[in-house]
Amino acid sequence: MRNQEKCEEMITSLHDKVTYKLNKVHQKIVIKNYQNIMKHLQDYYKKKWINEEGYGIIKEDINFLINNL
Repeated sequence: MRNQEKCEEMITSLHDKVTYKLNKVHQKIVIKNYQNIMKHLQDYYKKKWINEEGYGIIKEDINFLINNL
């Protein structure tokens, strides 16, 4: 019984660590995707495919999403 409890504690601990690491990796991937979207947005603005007002709104939204992960 005692060994089973230790094993369960170790499994729980490892599960928590793996979950934490996976969440961090996911967060990095999402931030990188938002940064790429921001680069495309800047290109569209430079090419005049989007006006200044639209650029500002979308940029603000993307920054909000990045900062609130």
